[in-house]
Amino acid sequence: MNPNSRKPSETTMKFRFALAGEAEALEWIVSRFSPMLKCQARVRLTGTNLDSSEAEDLVGDVWAVALPRLADIEIRNGSYSPCIIGFLSKILINRHSELLRREIRRVKQRDRGPRQDSLLRRLPAETRDAVRRASQGDLAQLITYALQCLSDDDRSVLVLRGMEGLSNAEAAERLGLEASTVAVRYHRAKSHFAERVPKEIYRELELQAAEYE
Repeated sequence: MNPNSRKPSETTMKFRFALAGEAEALEWIVSRFSPMLKCQARVRLTGTNLDSSEAEDLVGDVWAVALPRLADIEIRNGSYSPCIIGFLSKILINRHSELLRREIRRVKQRDRGPRQDSLLRRLPAETRDAVRRASQGDLAQLITYALQCLSDDDRSVLVLRGMEGLSNAEAAERLGLEASTVAVRYHRAKSHFAERVPKEIYRELELQAAEYE
């Protein structure tokens, strides 16, 4: 056995099984990444006319788009987690933009009827159930708690740097801060997050951000 060969990470193995159609692996993938997506959704919804409670539907929409397209994720340098995070994050940004455009049209037309149903409802029932179970699982609860322990400012920086892959300078421009301030907040957010989650989950954010340094 090659001593330099590395054992595939749990995320890598689960992702491969999910591509093969294994239900348990698919549920594990949703459980692993949903809390971070929900955090990103809430950051994106802040400051808009949309209620932050819609984060759940937004994440559901992301999975409705992403699950049939998992095979489209381009894996670079053998690093699965940052590629998955980047793929999901881009879908969420696109869905959020579409949601804002619909809301603007709805307000202009003074249409007070019900909003468009979540895309998640269009998936097969067993897939919808897997997404819901995963969002309530122990792993999801652990990551959610770790994110909730962060301050709003640190959580926003963690999303922009660790999930959306912005540089310190780009995140600073978005938040109206100095790049040095963003760097300090990102370091602090990572430290606090790392104290509460398994090392591999923390490393996923490290790898995603490192690609954009």
